[in-house]
Amino acid sequence: MKIATLTVATIVLALAGVPSAADLRAGAGPAQGGRAVETAAVGSAAAVIRAALVERLGRGAIITVSAVDGARDGVVYREARPDPSGWLGKPVRFTLIPETGGAHLATASVRVVVDHAVATHAITRGATLADDDVEAVRSELTGTPIRAVPTAEAVTGGRALRPIPEGAVVLNGFVAIPRAVEPGDRVTVVAAVGAVQVTAAFVAADGGRPGDVIRCMNPDTRHYVRGRIVRKGLVEVIYER
Repeated sequence: MKIATLTVATIVLALAGVPSAADLRAGAGPAQGGRAVETAAVGSAAAVIRAALVERLGRGAIITVSAVDGARDGVVYREARPDPSGWLGKPVRFTLIPETGGAHLATASVRVVVDHAVATHAITRGATLADDDVEAVRSELTGTPIRAVPTAEAVTGGRALRPIPEGAVVLNGFVAIPRAVEPGDRVTVVAAVGAVQVTAAFVAADGGRPGDVIRCMNPDTRHYVRGRIVRKGLVEVIYER
């Protein structure tokens, strides 16, 4: 998701589908067609790199950017785009987009700690994963692509699409993960900024698995927001540019 400095009022209005005063001044209308109130990440190279990783890995990830080689002093950036072939556990190349001027490349050292599932033993292709087949782990991810990873809860009950070695991190492509949300389900939608969190009861307009982005409708206002499924019944608002 795009991370920005938001007020409590802004995220409350975002859940309600109503633009804030700042949005109105900028010409934004109410959230419609599944688009949330727009925000943008602006700041140092490290800040926009962290925002880009949060967008891909989820707000539950703890992300540390320890060094950025190639960032320009005094430049304010609005976006960072990671190399699609980048892997965690080694320096990652980013395309940095400044507020003014042309884009340029930089390399960052990052550390990502997140909840994920690890195989407790070798799992054969076609097996249905039970509770004791995977272990819930919260630790640094290394040797994986820069994409969200499923939790142990999410993969339990899924079917292995390939052999999974003992001790391997279970990635989304390894398991046919059961859908966590179906259209018409009542879901809790959460919008969070730092320590501030606002929740509301919505109705899912789409179905999906953990990590999928779906539309959710406020049953009172009939406005829509877009959010990423965290787990069954829980959806996290994403803010789009």
